Amino acid sequence: MMFDAGLTGFQTARGNQARAFAVTTPHRNAANPEVPTWREGGVDAEMSVWQAVFVPTATPRDRREILNAAINLALGQEALRKRLGDLGADRILTLSVAESEAYMAGEVTRWEALLKR
Repeated sequence: MMFDAGLTGFQTARGNQARAFAVTTPHRNAANPEVPTWREGGVDAEMSVWQAVFVPTATPRDRREILNAAINLALGQEALRKRLGDLGADRILTLSVAESEAYMAGEVTRWEALLKR
């Protein structure tokens, strides 16, 4: 048994190298609607995979803003969004630098609390 991100896990399942039992997100994945959620199987939990681009902390804010804008521009392209969706990405966020920092801080807080429990 393993946990994997949808982008790779669903490809493994499609290749009959593994079986997808459930998704850990609140809703079924649009590209793989036959796979139930954890909640449908009686597990009261939620987990989402996210990716981010990290740079050294000394990187000037204006450079981080430029990089962020370029990434968001790419992620705004419909062809890329469709391809990622077809692969199983069910949520593509285009956040500002500040929003990304806040999101990541929230995830760290959430997982730290869970691990302490």
